[in-house]
Amino acid sequence: MSVGVKTEALFRPLTVYENSSHCAPSPPLRQAAGRYVKYSPTAVENLRILKSLQHVLCFIEMGIEMDLLVIRHGQSEADVLGVIEGRADFPLTELGFRQAETMANWLKEHYSISKIYSSPLKRAKQTAEYISKTYDIEVQYENDLMEWNNGLIAGLTPREANEKYPEPKKHPHTRIYNQESQIDFRSRIETALSKIINENDSDETIVIVSHGGAINMLFRSFIESPLNSKITVLTGDTGIHHWRIKDNNRSIIYAGKDGHLSI
Repeated sequence: MSVGVKTEALFRPLTVYENSSHCAPSPPLRQAAGRYVKYSPTAVENLRILKSLQHVLCFIEMGIEMDLLVIRHGQSEADVLGVIEGRADFPLTELGFRQAETMANWLKEHYSISKIYSSPLKRAKQTAEYISKTYDIEVQYENDLMEWNNGLIAGLTPREANEKYPEPKKHPHTRIYNQESQIDFRSRIETALSKIINENDSDETIVIVSHGGAINMLFRSFIESPLNSKITVLTGDTGIHHWRIKDNNRSIIYAGKDGHLSI
């Protein structure tokens, strides 16, 4: 068997592969790994044991996976005040900070991650900072991950919004009250998702911290549903979605997991 992979691609994700008990390399792969060690000792000097290389080759045989962990921010002050948030830039509450810390610790126990992306709005940024601190990875802020731009109703109570800015019949292209149309929103989120997927290697585990509406649109984009789709995913405070791309196939591992809050 010919092992035609770049050595730098082998070394990077070892923390994931070494902890994976379900991947047992086939005999040809074990033999190939043995030959690779025998004839190229310098190429594997960063591998702690031969088993590590065998696990890497095993996962290559199975297919490379990109994992996306899409996470909603913790409770914000707008939730307590009962106002419409959207682009209103409220910070986390004390409970929200605790939720973010608990989520980050749970994440650390279950995943090795390589990059963190986040909306720059305060509630998402403060949530992402806990993950950043836990993993010692800098956050990359993306404006395209911000919540739907709800224009003039941001920061109002639902009653105030209905009185001041009653909602007429809208179409996907409609822009009213300085709001983003659904076409604009979908296009922005598609851009963010495409950038994240394509500027990273296909074996990475990536965290995306965003907002309820934006996550719902990310989900529709990820599964390539039409603009007028009625499919909706609900995400509670610091809820986690795990999505996977393998061999150009996309799958949902789980949605809206928030069991960490009951720990």
